Amino acid sequence: MRTLEWAVENMVNDQGRAYDHWAFPHIGAPGGPMDAFDDNVVRTISLQWATRLGKTFFSQTSLLKTADCDPCPMMTASSVEQLAKEVMGRMYAAIEKRDRLSDKMALPERLWNKGLMQFKECRIHSAWSRSTSTLADKNLKVGHAGEYDKWEYQTTSKEAHPHKLFDDRFKDYQSVRKVIYEGTPTVTGRSPIESRFLQGWGCLYFVPCPECHKYQTLRLGEQDKPGGIKWGQPEIGKTTSSYASKTAHYSCEHCEAKISDHQRPWMMRRGVWVPEGCSVNHEEALKHTQSILEDYTNHDWNGWRDACWIEGEPMRGGVSASYQLSSFYALSLGWGDIAREFMDSRKNPHLLRNFRNQWQGLTWELHNRRREPSELAKRLDSGLNKGAVHDSVGVITVGVDVQDLHLVYVVAGWGKDDRCYVLDYGTVFSFQELLKGVFSQVYTGVRGDNVVISMAGIDSGFRTDEVYQFCSNQEFKGAVRPTKGVDSDGSKNRPLIASSLEGSKDSTRKALFNARKMHLWKFSKPYFQERLQRRLDSLEAGQDGSLNLPTDATKDEDFMEQLSNNAPIEKPGGSVAWEKVHESYPDDYRDALVIADVVREMWERGSKDRYDIALRQREVNRNNMKGNAKPVDKKKPQSKYHDRQGGWLEGIR
Repeated sequence: MRTLEWAVENMVNDQGRAYDHWAFPHIGAPGGPMDAFDDNVVRTISLQWATRLGKTFFSQTSLLKTADCDPCPMMTASSVEQLAKEVMGRMYAAIEKRDRLSDKMALPERLWNKGLMQFKECRIHSAWSRSTSTLADKNLKVGHAGEYDKWEYQTTSKEAHPHKLFDDRFKDYQSVRKVIYEGTPTVTGRSPIESRFLQGWGCLYFVPCPECHKYQTLRLGEQDKPGGIKWGQPEIGKTTSSYASKTAHYSCEHCEAKISDHQRPWMMRRGVWVPEGCSVNHEEALKHTQSILEDYTNHDWNGWRDACWIEGEPMRGGVSASYQLSSFYALSLGWGDIAREFMDSRKNPHLLRNFRNQWQGLTWELHNRRREPSELAKRLDSGLNKGAVHDSVGVITVGVDVQDLHLVYVVAGWGKDDRCYVLDYGTVFSFQELLKGVFSQVYTGVRGDNVVISMAGIDSGFRTDEVYQFCSNQEFKGAVRPTKGVDSDGSKNRPLIASSLEGSKDSTRKALFNARKMHLWKFSKPYFQERLQRRLDSLEAGQDGSLNLPTDATKDEDFMEQLSNNAPIEKPGGSVAWEKVHESYPDDYRDALVIADVVREMWERGSKDRYDIALRQREVNRNNMKGNAKPVDKKKPQSKYHDRQGGWLEGIR
C-alpha cells in the first residue's frame, strides 16, 4: 500500500483532523518524500525544509504506517528531551483516534509511555541528542531524526557525536534501512541537514503559473528581473512592511503575469519534484498532476527513469533522497505575509538570518572572510571630518573597551535609517580623563548645531570594580552603564538583558552598587558582531544600515586594521564564536564600536519614534541658534528622556 494512500485512509493529526493531501500537496507530490519512502532502493530521506511545512508530520506518518504494514524496530529522535516527547505525544494522539492503530497497541492507554511506544509486533523508541543512553544499544530498521541541525554534542562526553550514535543503530539493517532526517538549516558549510541534502537527489519543488502553465520554483523577486514575490513602491516615501504586504503578488518568470493569493492553491496542488540536473516537461507535468487531482491513486512511482514530468538525467540518483523547500509554498501563508516578514527582517542581521533559515529553508552565510583595510577605507569613507555630525544623526553613544593601562573609546552617531557614523575614537589613560576629555565633548552638526553624547557603555570584563565605581556616579543618572559580552547568540530575540552585577571582589562595594540599582547589561557578542560585520561587508557609506567613517579614520591604518581583525570561528562541539583573525594584533576599536551599538539598542528601547523626537530637537536647536525659534507643537510626542537640552551628559562638563 502506498504511503499516500495509507495516510489518507488512516492518519490524523493530534487535533483529530484527517490527513488532507491537498493541504500539504508537496509531501505526496510526484517524486516527493512519500514516493521516496515507498522506493525499495532509497535508504535515507533528507528534508532541508523551512517551518510549518509538515516535515515532522510526514515522519510520524511514515513510522506509524510501518508499524501497521511492516512491523520492525524503530526510533524517533530529536534535539532535546521535551521535543522528543512532544513528537511521541502527537503520535499517541493520532493512534488514539484510529481504531486500526489503537487495536495494535500492546498496552492499555493508561500505560502508554512517551519514552517507548509498544505495539504488539514492534516498538518505537524515543531519543534525544544529549542523552547517549537513549541513543545507544538498539538495533533499528526505520528511524526519524528531527531538528537535525540542533543536535548538541557535549565536548566533555566520552561518546561519539549523537549523529554518529544515531546512525550506528541501523548497522544490522544497513541494506534495508529507511531513515528520515529533517530540520531547518543553519550555517552554510556547517549545517548537517544541508550536507545531507547536497549528497542526495537535491530535489526542488516546481509549480505552474496559472496563466502560461509553465513551471518554476518560488523565490523573492529582484528589481528589474522577471519572476518572484514582488510588491509596489509608494509615490511618496519609502516602502513599509505594511505597504509591501498590501501590494504583494507573484510575478511569473516566464510570462510576467501577476499571480494573486487566491491562485496559490491551484499552483501548489499541481507541483512536482525535480532532482538536480533535470528540468521540467511543462505539458507532461501539468497533465500528470491534473490526473492525480481527479484521483490521487493515478500515480505509480518507479524511480526517476519513469518520471514523465522531468527531462534529463538526475545528477545524483541512488539511495539518498533529499529535498529543499521554503515556507513560500505553505498554503497557510499569502504573498503579503512573506513580503511583510522580509521587510521587517531585512535591516536586522539576526532577523534576516531567521528569515533565511526558517522561512526560505536556506543556510546563512557567515561573514568569515577578513576584508582588507584598504578596501574598507575606500568604501566606507563618509567624506566628513572627524567630529562632524550628519543631519540624520539622532543620538550619540560611546563604547569603551577597558585594557590594563588604558581605555579605548569610539564615539558613534546613529540615524533613523540605521546608519552609523563614527565621530571620534582614541585612547585615554584614566577614567577621569574619559569623563573630562571624552564624555564632556560637544560635537558640531554639519549645519552648525551642537550635539552632545546621550549614553555610554563600558566593558566590565576587566578592572571590574573600577568600572562599577565609575558607572555608579549618580550625576550620570544611569546614562553610563557597565556591559559584558556573552557568547550566546540571542536566538530568542533577547540580544540584550539587564542582570545583577558580577565579578566585584569587594562585597561592601558591590552592596553599594546594588543599592543604587545599577545593572550589568549583558549582550550577545555573536549578535552584535554579526550586525557590525554586515555593515563592513555589504554596504557602502550613505546607504541605509551602513557604517560611515570620517576621512581621518580611513587614513588611520591602525584603526582600520583593528576594525577588520575579527571573524567567526567554529569551536569544538559545533558552536561559533567571534575571535581575532590575527591574535597578535588588537581589535579594541572594533569592540568599542560594538559596545556603542549595544548602548544605542538600550537608548532606542524598541521605539523608532525616539529618533523622530531627537531629530526634531536638533531642528529646534538650529532654529534657536538662528534666532527664529518656533513654538513647540504640543500635539507631537515630546521626549521624556532628555531632561537636559541635547542629552543626558551635557551637565557633567
